[in-house]
Amino acid sequence: MKIPKITVPKSKIGQFIFFFLTQCFSYFVIVANTRAYTQGNYLWTGVTDALFASQNFVMIRIISKQDDATGLWAGMGYTIGGTVGSLLSIWVTKHIYGA
Repeated sequence: MKIPKITVPKSKIGQFIFFFLTQCFSYFVIVANTRAYTQGNYLWTGVTDALFASQNFVMIRIISKQDDATGLWAGMGYTIGGTVGSLLSIWVTKHIYGA
């Protein structure tokens, strides 16, 4: 089975959006994972661990192989996306896990 190649957009706004979305997802999962294991929730801890590891593996491959993945716009998307992902995860997991 061949894994499709994911490429970073060439435009600055495309790079920003790409990294915003990937980091938003990543930080969403990190916070969801933290909230799950601190509440002793085995199922959600396992699910979020697997998602986080998979997403990190893909991102390491992308960043290490593409020059378009290291510029200012990529970095800004990475940073802002992480912040938004964390905040969104707190809101969502309060509804899924409870307080």
